[in-house]
Amino acid sequence: MKKQKVVSRITVWFPERRYGFLAAGGIGDEENTTGYFLHQQDIIVGIPLKGSIVRFEVVVRTKGSSAINAEIFQSRQEMERADAGAALNTLVKSTASTADASSAEVSK
Repeated sequence: MKKQKVVSRITVWFPERRYGFLAAGGIGDEENTTGYFLHQQDIIVGIPLKGSIVRFEVVVRTKGSSAINAEIFQSRQEMERADAGAALNTLVKSTASTADASSAEVSK
């Protein structure tokens, strides 16, 4: 089962402690009113800075909601470009697989 991604912003980041907090009520999880904890080890791409956009999955722990598998972007446009690039890579791989299968059928 694929987990839902949530989008929010970094409200505070402590570089010396390698953690920070994200705004409550992120897009995709509007019910969260307390915000999210984010640790450096849960970031898969990007550099955490105050105000950055973060796309992540939510896990509920004993102390509250945490962000995992976080992708950090400096703007919405950057996030959209990353999505477009991923979609293009998927399309290219899919097209290549179909072409390989067609070639195998012809050579039989």
